[in-house]
Amino acid sequence: MDIPMHPGDDQEKEEGPPGPERKTGRQIRMNPRISRGLPCIDGTQIPVTVFLELFKKGYTIDRIVTECYPELTREDVVFAMDFIIDWVRRAPGYLSDLVDHSTMEGEE
Repeated sequence: MDIPMHPGDDQEKEEGPPGPERKTGRQIRMNPRISRGLPCIDGTQIPVTVFLELFKKGYTIDRIVTECYPELTREDVVFAMDFIIDWVRRAPGYLSDLVDHSTMEGEE
């Protein structure tokens, strides 16, 4: 079963140009039979985490879409990065046992 994922789906929508999901029509999906269930760009077996690895190695978005994944668009990669950013913003809610609450005591 695929689980569609959309960056920012619980945040208020900002006015402005349409996001990358409207430009490309792609989504991020998770399927336990594809890439060990990691979030992937819809219609591919490319996990979004691969872009973090490539950025760590010094690749640019343009280099990624020309040399590594020519079937993707620049907007696909930006959309995947938006997904990762959104996930990191939500992570404290999922990983509450890792949050150091001692620094919050006494803060007002």
